[in-house]
Amino acid sequence: MQPMRPRTRRLTAMVLVAVAVVLVIAWLVIVLIDWNHYDPTLDSAPFWAFLVVRGSVFLTPAMFFLVAGLILRKEPRYHEPG
Repeated sequence: MQPMRPRTRRLTAMVLVAVAVVLVIAWLVIVLIDWNHYDPTLDSAPFWAFLVVRGSVFLTPAMFFLVAGLILRKEPRYHEPG
């Protein structure tokens, strides 16, 4: 299998990091919307439970995308045979 071209690696890394940033921004927006609609007398769960659930939905994939993008951004080390 041939390694990715450097330009393709950089572009893929940029896209993965951008997706991670979009997911973090979406998490912030959704948390603000949840906070606006949260009523302690009507909701059975505390607000931190909403944060944990939304974090697992948005921040976990964002972390994986960010790590993958940072790994792809590094230059590969090719071992010269011999």
